[in-house]
Amino acid sequence: MPGRWGLILDLFPGWFGRVYQVLLYDYRGYGKSEGEINRNGLVQDDRAALGYVATRKDVNKARLISFGHSLGGAKSLAAIGQKKVAGLQAAITFAGFASYQDMARWVAGNVGAELVTAELSARDLVSKSAPVPLLIVHSTRDGTVPVSQAELLFKNAVMPKTFFRIENGSHNGALAMNDGEYQEKVLEWLDEVVK
Repeated sequence: MPGRWGLILDLFPGWFGRVYQVLLYDYRGYGKSEGEINRNGLVQDDRAALGYVATRKDVNKARLISFGHSLGGAKSLAAIGQKKVAGLQAAITFAGFASYQDMARWVAGNVGAELVTAELSARDLVSKSAPVPLLIVHSTRDGTVPVSQAELLFKNAVMPKTFFRIENGSHNGALAMNDGEYQEKVLEWLDEVVK
């Protein structure tokens, strides 16, 4: 089934003295979820996941945070921009991208960009996520998604917004660099914006 739900976990109990509940899920066509991958479906899965969390009695519905990595960041920002989410206190995108066409151009040149539409690109919807505080985290040496994508997201977002530019680092591992320096910065940012 599309959007197969994972478990709600109490995550990071000893991680800098904080505890967070996290929902991990497979969206359609990934992991153990069935269905075919399509952009609109991925955005629907994100909204459905946030809706599911809001039905749980063991979750504080006034402290919801969206954290998306890479494609997860792009689809999450699109979902939040399309429709407000009750209780959402913060949105974080790590190594996310702004434009499907820009990414297709990055991978396959102008031919690639001509094969992909701009529909539901985060760059066009990120401004509608306000007033939810937004944190964009991206490595300057990300070889999968160029930092220019994060810069475009930040440019198109409206306040409140914050950009953590991590020098060096990889697409997946930048948050863990330097003994988790930016993990701590993300948590400090969350402490400031989520009350």
